[in-house]
Amino acid sequence: MINEKNQNQNIFEKIVLLLFFLFNLLSIISISSFSTFYTYLSAKSHTLMFIALFIFILGFFAIRTLRQFIVASLFLLAIFINYYFIKQLNSNIIVWLFILYGVSAYGMRLKRLIKLHFFALVTAMIAVIGMSLIGMLPRSGQVSSVLFSNYQNTVYFYGFNHPNMFGMLLVVLGIEAIVVNLMKKQRNNFIFLVVAIIFSAIIGAGTATMGGIIFIISYFVIKLIENKNWYKILSLTAFIPIILASFAFWITTQLGTPLFNFINGHVQSRPALWTYYLQNFPIKNFGTNVMTSTTIGLSTYGNGILDGAYIFLTMFFGRFALVLFILSLIVLLREGMNLKEKLYFSAFIAFSFMAFPEDQSAMIYINVFLIVLGYYQFSKKERMNLLQLRGDTDGKK
Repeated sequence: MINEKNQNQNIFEKIVLLLFFLFNLLSIISISSFSTFYTYLSAKSHTLMFIALFIFILGFFAIRTLRQFIVASLFLLAIFINYYFIKQLNSNIIVWLFILYGVSAYGMRLKRLIKLHFFALVTAMIAVIGMSLIGMLPRSGQVSSVLFSNYQNTVYFYGFNHPNMFGMLLVVLGIEAIVVNLMKKQRNNFIFLVVAIIFSAIIGAGTATMGGIIFIISYFVIKLIENKNWYKILSLTAFIPIILASFAFWITTQLGTPLFNFINGHVQSRPALWTYYLQNFPIKNFGTNVMTSTTIGLSTYGNGILDGAYIFLTMFFGRFALVLFILSLIVLLREGMNLKEKLYFSAFIAFSFMAFPEDQSAMIYINVFLIVLGYYQFSKKERMNLLQLRGDTDGKK
């Protein structure tokens, strides 16, 4: 009977892995120009939501302890509350919760999930680039503009809507290659990330370039630190996403000041856009009342394109989403400090800063490290084993 139960668990685990790969693959394709020309993965499509929902349901079959049951109940409650206010099951925040719980429920090593995520992104990028080369998707060129800022123009880049996304994916792949030691010789993985950073800089993906540089610098800084007292001081970096989020909101109150103009000019008019949204749409704890329209003469400022994860999450999904994101980042740092895993620390720093001008850091299909929060359904001892990057397990359970 026990063997039969374990066999079922293994089958469900393999299904979850397959669905997780598919979710990430289709998610990246959906944020390329593919959804503009084909409706299969458009904003109205429920494909990704159903995949995430199935993963979430399968997660309940992994419950073995009271702790897991309590955590599953909390996730279910959070989903019900968000659905009550948003009225959309395919909302990004609800899909995020589906994945956050369901994927981590089977206690698979994070290293294994990161490696799977890496290959899903590679496959998706190859697919999008391939479709652009054969003419299914546009290869390059500026097609459409929004009301006030050039950075929001649609500038096709090998099937993607903007070079920024392409650069972000390259840098994320570089970070993940280092974390899982993909090429065995860590030096080669760092070379891959450096090449990704250089290419991102060439194509103008500034946020990705910055994030990659911050990752490398923070890694070598912490590598030089062995004293435990320094580790305690480094734990104060947990305030970084809180400070950045607070600064993002505060700068919107400084419209017209020299500091506002300086920041606004160096992050491609994001603060100007944030100011408009905060002044015209009240913040809620759950959900949003942001209404966008692209009808000529009635367009919302920026046509509803809102970059910057700290403001974006708050405006479109409420304070709950912002708290969830910041908590996920802090948990990544905390576990990294407990395990003395310098790479978790570096990922925390990089994604915290990249979240200021761009929202990709808050997308779970791009920032797979957000899943660490889901591992709190396990005891500390189990969690440390599952999150450990070193060893000969190569990511196996």
